[in-house]
Amino acid sequence: YNISMQQVIGQKTTELLENDCCPLALCDDVLTTLPDHPISREIRMKSGEIFLIYFYPIEVHEQKAESLVCYVKDITEQKKLETKIQHTEKIASIGMLAAGIAHEINNPLAFVMSNLNRFSEYYADTLTLLHGWKGLSAQRSHTEPWHTALEAMKRSEAQLDPDFMTEDFGKLMQHTREGTERIKR
Repeated sequence: YNISMQQVIGQKTTELLENDCCPLALCDDVLTTLPDHPISREIRMKSGEIFLIYFYPIEVHEQKAESLVCYVKDITEQKKLETKIQHTEKIASIGMLAAGIAHEINNPLAFVMSNLNRFSEYYADTLTLLHGWKGLSAQRSHTEPWHTALEAMKRSEAQLDPDFMTEDFGKLMQHTREGTERIKR
């Protein structure tokens, strides 16, 4: 601010306030009232620079300061760094939130996909049974003994366990609905 320390020491505050570029010029209320206890101010200049100014009263008599020591610290770079850190923390928080949302979607989605695989297996097994029963019906008109085809069909049915498929199919359907509802929310 083109003011040397020698030029500032011993100067009256009114003389310092005449320089508009000096951060102390924005603290004329403090400088004119001379506080009786230490205080600090953060000042943002029109140029974008940020200063932290500490005011220390000296020679206090009867609760009134007669002099004041001012310590001015340029904290512009510190504030820029703090802003960058805050921005980085916000980005990290957004990333964590996105990961949590992805997990909440992928978890039930994987469950639904697994159930769809089971549905496909049950569908194929059901088609096998239906084709077998259809073939059995067709056998009634051919020469092969009908009871032989019926026994083969019963063996196929026992291997596929339609009672279990029926029970499990209902459970899979309910769980799949629940999974899709979780995704929907």
